[in-house]
Amino acid sequence: SVEAIRMITVACPDVARDFFGFILSSSAIMAQFQIHGRLYGKESSTTDVSKLRAILPLPSLLQICDALLSRLLNKIIDAACPEVPGCFVGARPKTQVLDIAHGLHLVIEKCLDSHSEGGI
Repeated sequence: SVEAIRMITVACPDVARDFFGFILSSSAIMAQFQIHGRLYGKESSTTDVSKLRAILPLPSLLQICDALLSRLLNKIIDAACPEVPGCFVGARPKTQVLDIAHGLHLVIEKCLDSHSEGGI
């Protein structure tokens, strides 16, 4: 479980750092992970396999790797793209899904107020 891995990480941070570094840098190890699941569709229609999409849970080790990578990437993105005052940036930490819809609505209203001289 994630909690067990967290306890090991707290107890032996150097070993955990080396372990996650090794796991994340090894394509052979990452390729061995398999996630099994079953897909159910509507009974009234048959969906082609190429059009199916599934969201399956990650094993606890991959959940932690995902969290580590996203934390690292967020730091890199923040450094490369600093916030511009007055400019909305969504899909970042501390933003909500509806922030995007609200921002788009404001842009559309502003464009309409400017005699349709604007765009998204």
